[in-house]
Amino acid sequence: MWNDPDTFRPSRFMPNGEAIGLDLKGGCYEFLSFGFGRRSCPGQGLSQHTVEFAVAQLVHGFNWKLPGDMKPMELDMTETIGATVSRATRLWAVPTPRLTCPL
Repeated sequence: MWNDPDTFRPSRFMPNGEAIGLDLKGGCYEFLSFGFGRRSCPGQGLSQHTVEFAVAQLVHGFNWKLPGDMKPMELDMTETIGATVSRATRLWAVPTPRLTCPL
């Protein structure tokens, strides 16, 4: 078990804590979620479209606002450094239904 499991630390997954010499464009298969080349997953395109469709449905079907009448200018936009740049604090959004559901 890790000491702080909620903190993103890519060094946990590297052999010596370093990513030197890794090819992320297809040479190191352990970093590719759907494989590469002839042995790639045939469902990769379908899964990407499915995720985009689910997000589009959420954006289309709800009105989104910040909790507690917070203004967008009050958001903490500090970032953390890692394999990807992400926000230091979580973004909370309150959905309210925009469309009526016909029964």
